[in-house]
Parts: sequence; structure tokens; C-alpha cells
Amino acid sequence: MAHGLIPWSRRFVAVALTGMLVAACSQTPSAPGESSPPAAGSQAASSAPAEGEPKLGGELRFQLLRDADAGYDPALATLSTVYTINGLIFDTLGEVQPDGSIEPSLAESWEISDDELTYTFQIREGVVFHNGREMTAEDIKYTIDRVMDPATNSPRQSVFTSVESVEAPDATTLIIQLSEPFAPLLASLSDISMGIVPQEEVEERGTLDEFPIGTGPFKFVEWVRDDHLTVEANEDYWREGLPYLDGVVFSFNDDANARAANVRSGTIDFLWNSPPELWQVLNDDENLQVFGGEGTQSFQYFLLNMQKPPFDDVRVRQAIYWALDREAIRQISRPDTTTPLNAGFLPASHWAGLPEDEIVYTQDYDRAASLLEEAGYGDGFEMEIIALIGSDFHIRTAQAIQSQLEPLGITVTVTTVDSGQQNEARDSGTFDGMVTGFSGTIDPDARFTQTFATGGGTNYVDFSDPEVDDLIEQARQTSDRDERADLYRQAQLRIAEVGPMAFIYNYHFFDTLQSYVKGYVYNPQLVDYRSVRQVWLDQ
Repeated sequence: MAHGLIPWSRRFVAVALTGMLVAACSQTPSAPGESSPPAAGSQAASSAPAEGEPKLGGELRFQLLRDADAGYDPALATLSTVYTINGLIFDTLGEVQPDGSIEPSLAESWEISDDELTYTFQIREGVVFHNGREMTAEDIKYTIDRVMDPATNSPRQSVFTSVESVEAPDATTLIIQLSEPFAPLLASLSDISMGIVPQEEVEERGTLDEFPIGTGPFKFVEWVRDDHLTVEANEDYWREGLPYLDGVVFSFNDDANARAANVRSGTIDFLWNSPPELWQVLNDDENLQVFGGEGTQSFQYFLLNMQKPPFDDVRVRQAIYWALDREAIRQISRPDTTTPLNAGFLPASHWAGLPEDEIVYTQDYDRAASLLEEAGYGDGFEMEIIALIGSDFHIRTAQAIQSQLEPLGITVTVTTVDSGQQNEARDSGTFDGMVTGFSGTIDPDARFTQTFATGGGTNYVDFSDPEVDDLIEQARQTSDRDERADLYRQAQLRIAEVGPMAFIYNYHFFDTLQSYVKGYVYNPQLVDYRSVRQVWLDQ
């Protein structure tokens, strides 16, 4: 076994794979030779196919675009690649299913009071942390309190402002008291960033960045930064008979062509979020299977540093937004796997998305030039746009924006940086513009409160607008989805008008697996790879 991974002995539980899979719709793999990816927003009508009796053992070779910037503490993570790995190491109170429902996990059940202010959870017994200690409700209280504590500096802190108290009256009962109704609470607690952690390990180590310990199906073994991270099967996992694999070795590669070549040659078994420009090549390979086609509400954006002139002037930001042709950018950047966003960040197919015919921004150079003239920048200016090395589609977007701003006299330099440099520029506020993306959240509240509400953990340029804050707060307090949708649409329109970023397009994940990798269930709702616990190798 590579990297010192030692298989463990298990009693085989004879159970059909389909009985272990979530009972919900999932995206089936595309057929080799299919001419185009599944339509954005489409939902496959069939469940994952029965694939025979699972085989125990083996090591899954799983390749990601990049490693963590800092580490794998769930309370501190912001990267999709970190969420992917953490989904194998940690468990949460509930789990989001491919159909959008939330099923019990570490919580066996829950009750909500009539006034929607008290949530009582019955906690599962017999769950053991990777360090051998049994988990109790006190650990869940500690995990939530830790995220809410300003000293932790969790980007998720702002999500839980409605939580008044968290109590664990006994080992199997957790009570959360709210100061006001908070409709997205269950969804927020089911996010992998709320992975339950053992208090003593955090207090001993300071964080779990370099040694993540949870209750999930796999246990952390080793991390060689920018090379690989290894996990092995948790022999004490509470879901009987799982996982099937002995372990998973995650590798990292920021070269799109190399990643595609690796999966085609059989060097790796599972390619995460395949390069979109190589989708057709991978899909046509009869030795591979491609999953995906749903947006997961992930979106690309062009962030302007509104704390720095001239971007502190809303007219300059609006001029740039009016100068962009998002459809043209999409065609240049990632044509087959995207949907343009001319206003908000949620796709039209989402329950809170803006209708397709409600277009706000179309390219209008006359309006853009007028706004620049009014702001005192009629002759243009110079600026730098940074994009991440290895994210070729982000780089192509930055180059397209560079071309589209030129007629306004805005001279753009595109600079590619590694993730550490990107984070340093973002956190220190030394950048002009940045092209990057955000992964989707199961409920819009998490993205709104973290990124667009005053003081949010991923509100990188300190955007603050009372109207946006009020709309977000109203949406949090009602459980009427139609009312929430209307409030979120209003918030998106306001952000598009005065906010710090231009939304460019919604993009869709595609995973490429060897044909012998069985049991994987693609989740179109969000970046979620917890179904790897059900994966097995037919070799």
C-alpha cells in the first residue's frame, strides 16, 4: 500500500449497494460519445444504478486541483478542495441529500418548537472519534460555540448570529435556543464546515489544521503539503459495513492537461472537477465515466477592491459592470459548462434565482463611459487583475475582461498568482481586481451572510449596505420559501447595483472516474463528496 497505508480487518456485512446508497435522485454518468454535457439545471430522473455486491479493500487515488492554503480545520476552511477532503473525515448533525432534503446523521432526529425558536436534537449514541473517545452532545455544543466565538475567527461566525444559546443537558440531547426564527439553521448545521470536533484535541493542538480528527468514515494518516494527503478506513465508523475502501490518497495538480492525462492513463482513479475544456475528450473515453452537469450554485465573479480608489466610487464599479459582455466571456472562458449571470449569483433554475428575462447588465459602452466621466475618470486608468495559477478558466476570464475594458481607456494587467499570494493580496487589501469563484451553499443564507452582509467572514472588501443587510435579515426570519425567494431576489438586484463584484457565470462541476470505480453518488446541491464512503473498486 502506498504511503504506509495498512488495510484493516473487517467483518463483511452482506448488503446490496443500492440499500446503502441514499434514496434520492442522482446524476448518472454521461454515455461515451455524448455530444454535450447535461443541461445546466437539469436533474437526472434515475437513481444510481445497482452495481453488484461491493468489494472490500483497495485504495482510491483521488486528484484535486490544489492543496489547502492553511489546513483542514473545518471551522476555518473556505476552499472547495478542503471541503472535499473534510467530508470524508468529519460528520455533521444532518446531511444534504442529492434531492436537497436533509437527512439525520449524528443527530438521529430533531424537533422544532411552534414558535421556531427552540430546536431539540436527539444525538446518536455509540459514535466514536478517531482518537477512540465516544462523542457526546457536549462535543456538538463545543463545536457550535467554537464557530460562534469571535476568537476562532471562523468565516461561518456570522451565519449563527440568531443563536442565543446551545445547551447539552445530557449526553444525547442538544438544545439550540434562537433569539429570532432562523429558517436555514438545519442547512447551516449540515454544512461540512460544521464537522463535529473533539474539544480536547483542539485545546491541545490549538487548531485541527494539520491533524484533522472527526467521527467520519476515514481517519487522517499524513499530509505532505502540496504533494498528498492520506486517509485510512475508520474501523469504528458508526455506519455498519462502511467504508468499503481501505483508504484514499489525495494528490494535487494545478495543470489541467496533466490532470486529464492522469485519469486517462490510469494514474489516478478519480479526477475532481475535471477541466471544462477537456470535458468532451474525457466523456468520449470508453474507460471513463463522467458525472455532473448541475451547477451546485458555484459561481465565478470579478471582485473589485472598493476600499481602494477608484473602486471606492460606485460609479466606477457600475461603469465596469456595464462594460462587460458576460456571454462573450463565458464563451471564451468555459463555454460548455456555464450559464451567464447578468445580475445575481443564483442561477434562474434556483428557487431564489432571478428569472432569465430579468437581465440587468448588458454591454453598454456609452453608459459605462458616461459613468466614468461623471466620476472623474473619463480618460480611464490603470489596474491589475489577479487570477489563480492552474485555474485556466479564471485566467481566460481575466483576459477577456482586460480586452473589454480597453475601449474605456482602462488599461489592465493580468497577473497570475499562487493561492498563498492570492490570499495575502485579498486579506491585506492590496489588490485592484480579482477573478475567482465561490462554491454553492445548500441555503442561500450562508452565502449572503458570509459574503454580502456587513462583517461577513468572506466579505473580503468590507462591503456594507443597510438595505442588503435588512433584506438578508428578513429572509432569515421567515420559513415561507416564496417570501424568502422574493427577499433574496431583491438583495441580489441591490448587490448587482452597488456591490463589490460583477457576477460572471454559474459553473458546473464534472467528476471523471475510472469505469471500475463503483458506488459514487454525485450531489448536485453543493460540493459534497461524502458518498466516497460507499465507493468500491471493481478490480
